[in-house]
Amino acid sequence: MFIPVVLFLFNNNDVFKNMRFTTQFIYASQAEYGNFFYVVFLSYLIMISVYFFNRVLRKQFGEMIVKKKFSENIEKIIYNYGCFFFIVGGGSVILFFYSMGGIREALEAADALRYAGTDSSQYYGPLTAIFRMLSFLVMGAAYCFKSHYDLTKSNLSRILFIISFGLASIYLIFNSGRSTIIFFLFPFILSYAKKRNINLIFISCVVVIVAISTAQVFDVILYQISHGGINTAHINSSIWDNINSAINDFSFPSANIINIEKMNSIFGLRNGKDYIIWILDIIPTRAFNMLGITLPDYQTLNFETSNYFQSINPLLMGGVPTDFITTGLRQHEMLGLIINTLVYALFALRVDKLVRSFDLNLTVIFARLQILFFSFISNNDLTDIVRGNLFIFIMLIMLVQIDLYSNKVNRSNHSIE
Repeated sequence: MFIPVVLFLFNNNDVFKNMRFTTQFIYASQAEYGNFFYVVFLSYLIMISVYFFNRVLRKQFGEMIVKKKFSENIEKIIYNYGCFFFIVGGGSVILFFYSMGGIREALEAADALRYAGTDSSQYYGPLTAIFRMLSFLVMGAAYCFKSHYDLTKSNLSRILFIISFGLASIYLIFNSGRSTIIFFLFPFILSYAKKRNINLIFISCVVVIVAISTAQVFDVILYQISHGGINTAHINSSIWDNINSAINDFSFPSANIINIEKMNSIFGLRNGKDYIIWILDIIPTRAFNMLGITLPDYQTLNFETSNYFQSINPLLMGGVPTDFITTGLRQHEMLGLIINTLVYALFALRVDKLVRSFDLNLTVIFARLQILFFSFISNNDLTDIVRGNLFIFIMLIMLVQIDLYSNKVNRSNHSIE
């Protein structure tokens, strides 16, 4: 809500009128303003109501949660998942960059591959596409080995963590913008702060302020790594340029919601198909084409949203994510919004209950889970969520496995007693 309010109060500011997304909000009609605040208020009201209703039920009926303590078997489960991530993800990173002709050649193609609608077949073949998709798993190795080291102080886990962290960093520089890199690093910062007894809210605010203040600097670094030079547009940037850039970067959900009726009239309602087609869409199509199998070609939510903004201004080449509220409204207007909010809220409650049942030092894993829910708000396209965060869902499966194992052991102990 913060950025829309800022734009609403300063809608006569000439700086914001020349930006990519803030322009959409500033020139919106009063009806579009009203619709924006109405749907945002309704969505958050549903989510908060579910949260407090759950708290009332927990107090009324009680909630018996058996805390999962550290044990050798639990430690082994975390280590085994880390090895899986390391072998599949780390191996894919190495094979991907090898297939691209080396790190330098891959980084030179990075900017083009991040543009919406870029044909990746111009840069690599179907087998390399599989390596690129699986490379995300190496981040899971870094989180698992860090957690295993925190529990056991194993030197082997420490070495594997350093290697997986390095491989993940190299791949993220190629594949992602600054926000994804910050999301990757943030759990480790929180883990360090917790170990040093630094207030987590304080350190979170510091990270946000530093990230916003150095936004353009980060772009300069990524540009220099990719192109071997300096983008002259960023040389003389000030802290206010960074703040303005951050406001524009995070105002795309507002622009989406402002234009939601126009999007629905152009593309039609999605009618819930985005909850299903992601299963096919995350699979590299060209890999199946090699086997003579042709998968249906579906346009994702993000693809249609990007097309909409590019039709307004063809010079805008980057992709535009579909935010949480827009996802619901694109399915079936207000009914879709209510269903999407309820599904999200109930899933969050289930994960909260699972996390509360652990009495283990798994700070980096829990923090990354929390960031996943944060990223749902700004990008709710299931294709992007699963493809870019597959390792998080596998770690969630790992926690469920530990939870089931611990409950089984607890029941066995009670039966013996």
